[in-house]
Amino acid sequence: MACILVVDDHEANRELISSLASFRGHECCEAADGLEALDVVRTRRPDLVICDILMPTMDGYEFVRQLRAEPTIAHTDVIFYTANFLEQEALQLAQTCGVRQVLVKPCEPEEVLRAIDRALSDTGPAPRPTATDNEQFDREHRRLLADKLVQKADLLDHANRRLSALMELNLQLASERDPEVLLEKVCRGARSLIGARYAILGVNDTSHTVLVRIATSGMNEADASRIEHLRIDIGMPRDVMLDRRPQRFVTPGGDPHVAGLIGDFPPVHSGLIVPVVSPKHVYGWILLIDKLGSDGFTDEDERLLTVNAAQAGRIYENGSLYNQIKQAAAQLQVEVVERKQAGDRIRVLNQELEQRVRDLQHVSRALRTLSAGNRTMLRARSESELLSSMCDAIVSAGSYDSAIVWYCNSDARQPFKPMAESGFGPGLAALQAMGDAVAAAEMSRGIVAVAAQSGSTQVANDMRTMRDPFQDLRHPGDCASAIACPLRIGEEIIGVLEICHREANAFQPDEVQLLTESADDLAFGIATLRVQAERAQTQAAMHRLTYFDAMTGLPNEAQFSEELHAAITAGQREQGCFAVLQTNLDRLRDVNAALGLEQGDAMLKEFSRRLLRVAPPGVRMARLRGNEFAMLLLGADHVAAAALVDRLEAELAAPFVAAGIPLDLIARTGIALFPSHGASVHALFRCMDLAVQQARERDLPHLVYAPSLDQGQSERLQMASALRRAIEDGDLRLYLQPKIEMNSGAICGAEALVRWQHPERGLLAPGVFIPLAEQIGLIKPLTEWMLRSALYWNKTWLAQGCALPIAVNLSARNLRDEDLLRHIRQLHDSTGVPRGLLELEITETTVMDDAEFAMRVLNELKAEGIPLHIDDFGTGYSSLSYLQKLPVDCVKIDQSFVRHMTQDRDSAAIVKSTIDLIHDLGRKLVAEGVETIECWHQLQSFGCDVAQGYLIARPMPAEEFQLWAASGDHLPSGAHIPAQ
Repeated sequence: MACILVVDDHEANRELISSLASFRGHECCEAADGLEALDVVRTRRPDLVICDILMPTMDGYEFVRQLRAEPTIAHTDVIFYTANFLEQEALQLAQTCGVRQVLVKPCEPEEVLRAIDRALSDTGPAPRPTATDNEQFDREHRRLLADKLVQKADLLDHANRRLSALMELNLQLASERDPEVLLEKVCRGARSLIGARYAILGVNDTSHTVLVRIATSGMNEADASRIEHLRIDIGMPRDVMLDRRPQRFVTPGGDPHVAGLIGDFPPVHSGLIVPVVSPKHVYGWILLIDKLGSDGFTDEDERLLTVNAAQAGRIYENGSLYNQIKQAAAQLQVEVVERKQAGDRIRVLNQELEQRVRDLQHVSRALRTLSAGNRTMLRARSESELLSSMCDAIVSAGSYDSAIVWYCNSDARQPFKPMAESGFGPGLAALQAMGDAVAAAEMSRGIVAVAAQSGSTQVANDMRTMRDPFQDLRHPGDCASAIACPLRIGEEIIGVLEICHREANAFQPDEVQLLTESADDLAFGIATLRVQAERAQTQAAMHRLTYFDAMTGLPNEAQFSEELHAAITAGQREQGCFAVLQTNLDRLRDVNAALGLEQGDAMLKEFSRRLLRVAPPGVRMARLRGNEFAMLLLGADHVAAAALVDRLEAELAAPFVAAGIPLDLIARTGIALFPSHGASVHALFRCMDLAVQQARERDLPHLVYAPSLDQGQSERLQMASALRRAIEDGDLRLYLQPKIEMNSGAICGAEALVRWQHPERGLLAPGVFIPLAEQIGLIKPLTEWMLRSALYWNKTWLAQGCALPIAVNLSARNLRDEDLLRHIRQLHDSTGVPRGLLELEITETTVMDDAEFAMRVLNELKAEGIPLHIDDFGTGYSSLSYLQKLPVDCVKIDQSFVRHMTQDRDSAAIVKSTIDLIHDLGRKLVAEGVETIECWHQLQSFGCDVAQGYLIARPMPAEEFQLWAASGDHLPSGAHIPAQ
């Protein structure tokens, strides 16, 4: 680290060099001239001196010459740093003094640091002064100093002239108040002061009467008129205003757009633009164009114009403020006059204000009442709480003396009923008792009655002029004035809000309006609470409908499923077990059909009561649907479940009496266990249902689910899939069983039967797959196949001249099919088979499931010309009235009666009475299941019309039927035709 002495008469220059040297880690000391520097060198002995040349007292040359003259310090290296001498002339003179380096101001910091590094790294002897004559050195020294002083004097004279011009301009500006004249002087003075060809000044007008002011100097009238329309806030002028910094520029081609001057500017070869500013605002800019006598503007020009523009900005601001003050003073003068004129009005207004204050006090208490009432409505949870809290709020927040809510009453003897009060001395009970005693005629004359009858707010500012039915109950002076506001919900007046005050004329119009609004809010709150109460009741009813069975009051399937899911979750978490039971009540359908739905419902209710009696505490019970009930036994195994079923069977032993008829209650129960039989709601329901089905098929009271039961279910699924393919792929076969007239032996038709040609199991009888088709929804496509096949053979035989009717069976599902009639009509139309050859058979049970619906469908089929037969007659619950109304041509008595009538006298009696009944109704009767000649003879003796059964022929493929029909006599062996 070296010690460096910095010598310069300008402190800023000393600080700059010292900072650069300190950056290198050197220690610095300073002196203001050569004489002071010699003292510092003698005392501090610096390693290097950096010295200015032109300084007061002792310049740099003299300092170095005296430094070299003293042996103890002559070796000190010196660097000259000057701005007043050219590098060459300074270096020549410096070498005569023994100075090897000269830096010319301004100098880059890196160059200064390199010069310091070179001086300190040179370890050779200090440079000696060049041998020259002292007189010659002095002459050269004095000549250089004289030349510099002359240059300084010229510059000073030029600066003085500029300063004088600037001061003159400032004096003119300071005395000017007109902004337009001010701008012209600034523009003209700046051009003259700096020496430019043109000057343009643009500012925003602070008075806002003119958007932009433009002043020019040096331009002809035509150029100046174009300049007046310039925008001052675009291009370079905008940047100057935003940055608040001047810019100098040179455009050799003279194109103003190159310099960023946008608009009708004249050619610009050099320019200087500075912002017109005050300490707080930027007003615009001043632009000088083309420096006279030079290629461009100098730093000095920029400083002068910046000072001038700043001074102009402050004066312009002050001038604008002056104009504003003048305007304000004029306005103030007008206001003084107006205030004198307003003096009289103020006294009148004071009087009005006093009245208004009183009115505001009334309005204020009404507003407090309104606000308190709104808070009350937000907090109230019931209608009674709302009414009571509202009365309290009126008295406490509104400072009224009393408040009463009256409800309109349908009782003519007491047309109004008090519901809540506050501030009424004796209280609500006394008010209600007094209300009972006051005559209706007396009540109808009060303010409350008038408000209710008119539907508008009533005010009595002097109650002495009105009869108050409850005056005797009030404290003296409690009610000098009153207001009654109707409570309206929709179009109905439900009551009245009465408010009383001890002062007369207490209710002013604005207050009345606000209190009426409070009454409207109260009515809205009442309506809202009633809606909420009704909604809560509805939600409770919906919840009950959603989760409870309406008939028995037990939980329904939805709730039971949720409880079952919760039990599964808990069981999985706690490794627990439970049993779930499904109990189906048998014969419910029979009871509904025979005794009516009312008796069936009673039977279900009784069954649920008996279930509840046998169920131990904690058992979850539910009615799932129809005749299906379920129970959930937490922590139970199959033993506990079976014990519960045993108790249920014992409870069901007592018969249920329906319509005076004792009926046995028979139930089938399926039991499933968690987790062994399933770990989901669906799985447990499926296991229960499967166990119930198997219990019914095996005629068991209950059955615990076993995995082996799923095997039959799997076979059913496979059978269902195969049946669907069989219908689509044509694997079904149409079989026909003939029917013969017993009096003539003639073939009168055939019943269509279906067989399934199974690829693995061979030919399957209908009893194997028809019930399955009913259950899985395939009965419709199966029946449609039967209808198409029957009509095909009708058409074929018709063409061969041997047409016979073919009867096709319809199930209950077919009868409910809305497309049935349309489909049959389309088949008839497409085949061309006349009506009458296709017959339809419907079982008695199918008809009676929904007799009215069946009657409508059968009438439509009959109108289409299709013969109708009732099948399996005697197995259902049809009544004679319905049988008489049915549009059927023929009735088939069930084969269960026919087959046993030769051995069973009761069966024979049933058959004979049935034949007589059907004949009396004008219908024919067909006996099916005729298998013996004895049965034939007995039926013939009873007068039966048509026979069908194995005695005549077994069902045969449709292709073989006409061959059989043409084979000869078809009377059974031993049968004969009765004499006509």
